[in-house]
Amino acid sequence: MLKRLGIILLAMFLMFGCTQQEIQIGIRGSIQQITLTSDGAIVLIEGRVEADTLYDKASVKINNDTIIKNNLDRTLKVSDLRTGDTVEVSFTGAVAESYPVQGLAHTIKVKD
Repeated sequence: MLKRLGIILLAMFLMFGCTQQEIQIGIRGSIQQITLTSDGAIVLIEGRVEADTLYDKASVKINNDTIIKNNLDRTLKVSDLRTGDTVEVSFTGAVAESYPVQGLAHTIKVKD
C-alpha cells in the first residue's frame, strides 16, 4: 500500500510539478547594434555571464512574436529600442552555440 502511494505521489509530481516552465534570462547586457529586418530586427547584445544568465554576447532575432516590455511592464516596439539600452533577453527554441550565440527572443525587458 505504501509503495502504491509513493508511485501515485511521484506521478502527481511529474504531471503537475513540471508544468510551470521557468523562463531563464539568456543574457543581460547593453545593446551594441540594431539591424532592422523585414520581419523585425537582429540585435547584438554584450554583457557578462552572471549567476542568473547564460551568455556574455548574443545576436538576438526579434520577430512579431517577441514580447518587448520596459520596467513599468509597458509594451514596446522594436523602434523603441536604442543602442546603449540595458536589456534582459530570454530565448525561445534552440540557440545556435556559435560565438556570439544566435537565437530568437521570447521576451526582452528594457532595464533603463
